[in-house]
Amino acid sequence: MTVSSSTKYKTMDWMQNVSLGDIALVALLVAALFNYATVWTGLSGAQLVAVRLACLVPCLFNFAFKFPRKKLKHLDVAVFLYAALRVAQGLFAMNPGFSVLVGLLSLLVFTVPSFFSEKYGSEKLLSLLFWLFLAVTVSMDCFSFATHGNGFLVQESEWVSSSYYIFGNKFLLAYVNMLFYGLCIYKFQHIGINTAVAVFCIFACSSADCSTGIVGILTTLVVSLFYKPLKHIISRPWFVCVLIVLMAVVAIVATGIFQLPAANFFITTVLGRDSDLTGRLGIYPFLMSLWLKAPIFGYGSDGSANFILMTTISAVDTQEGLFQILFSNGLIGALLFLAICYFSMRNISVLDKRGVGIYAFVISMALCSLVEINLSGLFLFGVSLVSVMTSDSAKFQISALKTPEGVSDYAV
Repeated sequence: MTVSSSTKYKTMDWMQNVSLGDIALVALLVAALFNYATVWTGLSGAQLVAVRLACLVPCLFNFAFKFPRKKLKHLDVAVFLYAALRVAQGLFAMNPGFSVLVGLLSLLVFTVPSFFSEKYGSEKLLSLLFWLFLAVTVSMDCFSFATHGNGFLVQESEWVSSSYYIFGNKFLLAYVNMLFYGLCIYKFQHIGINTAVAVFCIFACSSADCSTGIVGILTTLVVSLFYKPLKHIISRPWFVCVLIVLMAVVAIVATGIFQLPAANFFITTVLGRDSDLTGRLGIYPFLMSLWLKAPIFGYGSDGSANFILMTTISAVDTQEGLFQILFSNGLIGALLFLAICYFSMRNISVLDKRGVGIYAFVISMALCSLVEINLSGLFLFGVSLVSVMTSDSAKFQISALKTPEGVSDYAV
């Protein structure tokens, strides 16, 4: 069967006038987001961190040459300060290489998409990311199916062993599927296709035994389907910040909440988990008292925070997104993080209807932060994508207003 020239053009339209160097820059950033397993790469943990840092070197050069010329916005300042705090604290942490990597990623997930979008537009950026994440998602999911959900068994630390699916453990598999589903909503805008993708992603998360991913996909589906009636509530700059803080508050009072019959039924019957949320209800009551021992700057890094938790209450981490930031980088880090979320959502009211899936991914990750430490790489990447999309939407509306005959239905 032959493919018409018009179809070829539409398929490859996102590549028109895009530099291969800029495509490689985005691809390298995406490659650095994943936590590859030593068992199939043959590299040690330190070597894998070095490889991921090497992927970021071109991104850092891009930042060094391009961003000093920009007029800094509130979002830029918040991102720079948060990244600087994480890198500075990471240099003196238990695992400095990984801590510095996390700090640099929190900067570059904003600067690289912003640079690409300003040069080519957010539509080409999202199209490129769709194909990149299609490759990653299919690879991880098919490997999970092929190994019956077992993956590679990897000793992540002295206390933790996990199943890995080429690019990361089951939680990263879940977050990748959630973001890919959001990208599919952006690309296709077809309820049948997107529902089929949602079913596939749910099946993949189920195969890896990750109920968090199932809840995340379902939340993304619901938010994207009912965005219009929910818009007056969720399309506020403060919504994601409030949701993240609310999840931390729920964690503090979780022992009482999850003893309620309805909550207990949902956990044990719907999610198929034990009634203490896989040990989380034994951790949450101690979080506030342990954090108050180092409230301003935290314990310095994820590794240092996790060491304190392990030696005091035998927990591998906080099992809650915002508290992991509070433990690692203190109140200063948490406030900068929330400022990033707020300033990224300043134009959320003009979000293009195609971008609803990415915003739904951000909301889903914020919701899942109640039970996971997921407010880092991929979450910030999603926040960054919402920022560049809404920035484009705002520019489009301003341009339309300046043109007398320009009437736009660009926003939802």
